[in-house]
Amino acid sequence: MVRRIHAGLFNWGCQVRKIISPFLPNLTVITEMNHAECCRSLEITSAQANINLRTLRKLESLEEISIAPGHKRFQTRDGVIFSADGKKLVYYPSSKRDRRYVIPDGVQKIEESAFASQKYLKEIVMPGSVCSLGTRAFYACESLETVQFSPNIREIPDSNAYQKGGVFEACGSLEQIEMPESLTYLGSFAFYKSGLKEITLHSRLQQIGEYALMAKYLKEIKLPESVKRVGKGALFYVNHIHAYEGSAKGLVSAVNAVEPDMKDKSANVVWTRCEVTVLHKKSERCEELLIPGSLTRSAAYHLDMAWNSEQIDYEEYDECLDKISNSEEKLEFARRGILRYRAGEENVYTEYIRRMSCKIGAGLLEDGKEKEFLDFLKMDYLSAESLVKLLKLSNQKGMTVCSAYIMEMQNKKEKKRAGFRL
Repeated sequence: MVRRIHAGLFNWGCQVRKIISPFLPNLTVITEMNHAECCRSLEITSAQANINLRTLRKLESLEEISIAPGHKRFQTRDGVIFSADGKKLVYYPSSKRDRRYVIPDGVQKIEESAFASQKYLKEIVMPGSVCSLGTRAFYACESLETVQFSPNIREIPDSNAYQKGGVFEACGSLEQIEMPESLTYLGSFAFYKSGLKEITLHSRLQQIGEYALMAKYLKEIKLPESVKRVGKGALFYVNHIHAYEGSAKGLVSAVNAVEPDMKDKSANVVWTRCEVTVLHKKSERCEELLIPGSLTRSAAYHLDMAWNSEQIDYEEYDECLDKISNSEEKLEFARRGILRYRAGEENVYTEYIRRMSCKIGAGLLEDGKEKEFLDFLKMDYLSAESLVKLLKLSNQKGMTVCSAYIMEMQNKKEKKRAGFRL
């Protein structure tokens, strides 16, 4: 019986495509196999063979594997390794060339690293029997585009920056996904550095872990009302969020955080602008909340305190105005803020708005925001000179309703002046 395979057997010109052996070759031999880019098929003939999965996963060229029947730990089907009872999918060869794989019914768990670094698989279909995924289950599956989840998966497990083990981490072709309706927890690093552009989350989801959705192309997301907490850096690249008031605690640090792979000495918060469409649980009312990109870092606690209350604490939120360094963004922040107040009501924005009123009105007209402009006009911050300039701009934009209201405001001011002269 063969007891050992010498690494020198596999030189650079090796053409071996299938190896039949009573045991799994050791790591040194497998390394030489990788250099020679050989061994597409491996047959283990002994039911007593020790199968070290970590070593096996190093065999990059492998397309299929079979293990002798009666093995105490494993069985194989169609070149894939399962647990002896068939309830766990343990290992899917990294160079198996099928584009689509339907996991057999009866499998309950996809084990840790089961599909990690698979090169060719584009679609995965999970039966309803699957209820658990292991860490790194689909890590760096570079061609994976579609995942049909089992409806019975309630949790995507955690990982961290040191393990490099998000379940779908580094899946660069995975652009769109719908999570299972039963999901309550989306674990840390789940889609870290993936190609994700769009994700659908459902109403049972309660928590999103750290850096879970840190995907460069994910720019907009809708968080269900059920989400109670969002982890640090989870929405790192997102610039438009739909979220319910009183939910998604930690939202500010989910957008603005230290990059996870930076060393402590060089670590710095990456601060980005983000729009939050705030939905209300008891009505269809919504409003826009701006997380300014030019806000000084020391003022971040104002945003945190404002958002993490059961109702948005606008008194705390408004404290950010003086901490915004970019003049255009400060103007926008003030323009949005003043619309929350009644006409004539003194507030933190009043003095600034009076000075910038013409510019604010012009900005609303340039953006075609008729309703917002009319609301601002009613607040009566605009001088007669400003109204003349804005009427000209409104006419140029063809915004006839705005023009009519500007002229009405001009007439009122003219009557006031006439009455004062008398």
